[in-house]
Amino acid sequence: MSVYMQGTVPEHNRTWVYFQVEFACDQHKGNDVPLHFRSHINGKTVGFSTIQDGRWGKEEKLMNPFQKGKHFEVLWIVHDFGYQVLVNRNTLCNYNHRIPPQNIRVIRIDGDLELQSLSVIGGQVKVNI
Repeated sequence: MSVYMQGTVPEHNRTWVYFQVEFACDQHKGNDVPLHFRSHINGKTVGFSTIQDGRWGKEEKLMNPFQKGKHFEVLWIVHDFGYQVLVNRNTLCNYNHRIPPQNIRVIRIDGDLELQSLSVIGGQVKVNI
């Protein structure tokens, strides 16, 4: 499965601008989330984690490639080893599976972004925006 999204991070005068993407096992919050991604645009890092059995896993932090007012493209590719995440055609990270990807049923996207395009290739998932 691959997920392609493109959009723009809006320019807000607010102090904190963020968005998040979750590859979740079902629609209910609090259940397992094999991949949780968060970007705090005003911060210097983005974070990747997993929620399993109601507990957060260790967060992996990387430098933030997103900027206010800028267009972005993200490609999430699910491999046997984990998730390969490309931002603007550059590899941001490889995040190893902590929960089998076959359990993913829902992709949730939330926060401060203007989503212009979203494509899911392969897999049977529902998208909640």
